[in-house]
Amino acid sequence: MLGNSVSAAISQTMDRAGVPETPHALRHWFGTALRAEGVDSLVIRELMGHESLATTAIYVDVPLIQRTTAVGHLSDLSQPRDRIRGTPSPSS
Repeated sequence: MLGNSVSAAISQTMDRAGVPETPHALRHWFGTALRAEGVDSLVIRELMGHESLATTAIYVDVPLIQRTTAVGHLSDLSQPRDRIRGTPSPSS
């Protein structure tokens, strides 16, 4: 089956189901939904059939809650610089 035939079949199925989106939008949803569930970007790349992670990044929106959580993992920036790097401070 050619790519256009697959896309046409998916479009027709979506129309019959009353889904007001396109197969392309479905790909964006697929990648974003996987990412929101914590699936690794490399796995998403494989599932979407991309050679490049950069291509996958175009399709995947990282949810705000995941971005916020990631920033929350940063060390407290008020700590001395040596402690952030894992080097004991002179008072240790």
